[in-house]
Amino acid sequence: MSVYKFLARLLFALCLGSAVGLLLTSSASAAGSSVEQPTASFPFSDGFESGSFGNGWTPGSAANGVAQIRTDDPHSGTYHAFIGQHQDDNAIASLDLLVNLANQTDVYLDYWWRSTGDLSLGAWDSGIYISDDNGTNWKKIKNFGDNSHYSHEIVNLVDAAAKQGLNLNNHFLVRFYFERRNLGGRIGGVRLDDIRLSASSQVTASFPLENGFESATFPKGFYPLSANLGVAKIRDNSPHRGNKHVFLGQDITGDARAALYLLVDLSNPAQDVYLDFWWQTTGSLAIGSGGSGVYISSDNGTNWKKIRNFSDNLHYSHEIINLSDAAAKQGLNLNDHFLISFHYEMTIGGRLGSVNLDDIRLTGHSNVLAPFPLRDGFETQTFEKGLYPASRGVGIAEITDETPHSGAYHVSLGQNLTGDARAVLFILADLSNQAEDVYLDFWWRTSGDFAVGSGGSGIYISSDNGTNWRKIKNFGGNPAYTHEVINLSEAASAQGLNLNDHFLVSFHYERTVGGRLGSIRIDDIRLRGGSSNHIYLPFIEK
Repeated sequence: MSVYKFLARLLFALCLGSAVGLLLTSSASAAGSSVEQPTASFPFSDGFESGSFGNGWTPGSAANGVAQIRTDDPHSGTYHAFIGQHQDDNAIASLDLLVNLANQTDVYLDYWWRSTGDLSLGAWDSGIYISDDNGTNWKKIKNFGDNSHYSHEIVNLVDAAAKQGLNLNNHFLVRFYFERRNLGGRIGGVRLDDIRLSASSQVTASFPLENGFESATFPKGFYPLSANLGVAKIRDNSPHRGNKHVFLGQDITGDARAALYLLVDLSNPAQDVYLDFWWQTTGSLAIGSGGSGVYISSDNGTNWKKIRNFSDNLHYSHEIINLSDAAAKQGLNLNDHFLISFHYEMTIGGRLGSVNLDDIRLTGHSNVLAPFPLRDGFETQTFEKGLYPASRGVGIAEITDETPHSGAYHVSLGQNLTGDARAVLFILADLSNQAEDVYLDFWWRTSGDFAVGSGGSGIYISSDNGTNWRKIKNFGGNPAYTHEVINLSEAASAQGLNLNDHFLVSFHYERTVGGRLGSIRIDDIRLRGGSSNHIYLPFIEK
């Protein structure tokens, strides 16, 4: 390279560095922007469908940067905003929103965005900035990184401003910013659409909540997010029931993150709040997906606490979580901006995977408990309230008609494929204040091989929402149906447990050694008061 070319490039880099500093410390007009638009008012919404920047918007650019409205890849409608570059080398692009937020105490910013090209190198300062002093000083509140699919981002702007020592005023600035600095050979940008400033009532789900995603759109309070090659979308290829489900995963191998946020008002619940949902996995989550699971936050997502793991699970499981208890154990309070994140990640290349979600519900204690007394022969072919099938690996917990004790149906806990397997049927019941002993009676048998790798199979009980389990019965080889009667009051007492209003019973099958198949068949389950010599009568429905 000649001395002349070297000096020319050095001079340009220095000029660009000055432009970056100017862009982040002064008004947008200093970066070659168009004339400032009038101040926008609150609430605010813009999907750019007019084809031009309206009130409040000021686009700016420098070097090879562009800030424009385009039609090639909108999230919805016909138009979207683009900040980025069409030529490689250095680039700066910004889109400022000047809005009157004076006297506002409840403001959320939400928007859809995705990246194009490459933001992994030289674009580290790209993100969202805010200013309360006409752009003299800026504070970064969000990063823009590689993200191949549209994400719906939600920001509590009141909280974000307060954490940065800023005040919402009548000249508040929000800046969507892209840069490429001193790194040639790369092109990238950020697409933006459906930008809103609104009150919490417009973005927060209310309690109770139930959604199976059959409308094919994410309802209020649900926010799909992704990074790198991650995908968070509603699809129709593997629902638990109905026609739709949520897919969190990837279609291309490589680094991927995908999440579904649920922002919900859980302040002042009348009773314990329960989260229940159905989920399964595809592909492999064995390596590189250790961070996958369910997380909760009470501080607008600044800090997250993991309360459930997602691991390989071939068949749909019905998960039940006492959210009030889970939050308390993590030192969190249920509040009016509580966040739940269903999270998938893959950090190792060469693998594909996903988590499928369906029938998500937030409800009260009384809506998740089994009735007492309970009796179920599974003739409806559905798991009734309070009964929760769960599985891991290649395990399956299902109602089948293969070998019932009576009637036409029974529960099977087992596996159809060799490999590591867990299959469970949980019963969640209110057993508090019972005047007489509580008995669990049921019919059971096994199939296949229980000689090796199934030592953990049996019946377990828990009085602390499943944090700790106590085994009270072993399941071994038993080819013919046996009628089992267990004094649950005595069994709990012997384990130092109390029968309470959230008592859990788990019928558990496991296989830890490959090359073998087995199952436990269960039928005619009862939870009842009385005595051990209680006369067993056929079910009415049988």
